[in-house]
Formats: sequence, structure tokens, C-alpha cells
Amino acid sequence: MQQKVTTYFREAIDGGQAEIIRELFTEQCVIHRPEMDIRGVEPFIKFIGRVPSVYSSFETTILDIFSGADRVTVRVRHVAVSKSQFRSRLGTFDVSGRSVTWDAIAIFRFEGDKIAEEWVNRDELGMLLSYGILEPAE
Repeated sequence: MQQKVTTYFREAIDGGQAEIIRELFTEQCVIHRPEMDIRGVEPFIKFIGRVPSVYSSFETTILDIFSGADRVTVRVRHVAVSKSQFRSRLGTFDVSGRSVTWDAIAIFRFEGDKIAEEWVNRDELGMLLSYGILEPAE
């Protein structure tokens, strides 16, 4: 299970190979992200396929990975350079050309040998600070 999650980050997200999601996720997968829920493998492939159009570079470091029963949990750090806008719960911001670093925790639920569900919790405040949209208090 951990290898499938690692492959997802390395090949689909960092490597721009969204089509590999078909091998890793169930047809009826559900992805819970801060900005939306995605239902089904085809909409998820389209979503991940947009990563190269949103970021000129994207790199994930897996900081921790744990598994048990039908779940894998990862703590990751993403480092990227944006090519477009950042949509957060505070609004949409033009961040073209800006670097950003953020941490996230993702939990993956497996059905058999494929990922059926993913929950993502990302540090949006950290992203807003990293992009320079918000300034830290003194």
C-alpha cells in the first residue's frame, strides 16, 4: 500500500503522469480536498493533469508514512513555483512566478490493492504566508 501512495506522489503529481492514476485508484474513488470533493477516477485524472499548467515546478518530499489495516497516512512537504492563481478559502490570488512551500497530511483508504478514498489537509495559512499574500504578525 505504501508503494502505491509513493508512486502517486512521485509519478502522478511530481512527474506529471496523471494517467497512472487509473492503476492506483478505484474507478469510483472519492478525493476530499480543501477546495472541493472529486468523485471518480476520470475527473481526478483531469484534476491532477492540470498540475503542470498550474506550477512550473512541483516537488514532494514524503516526511512520514504510516500504514495499518486499509489506510496509509503521509505527511508531505510540497515545494513549487506557481504559473497561475491560488484559490484558497480566503479568495483567489495571482501568484504567477512565486515560489511556495507547504506541508500537508493525506490519508488514503484502500479497497483491495487500489486507493478508494483520499483526505487531504493542507497548511493554507502557511501557503498564504509563503506566497507573501499575508504578512506574519510581529
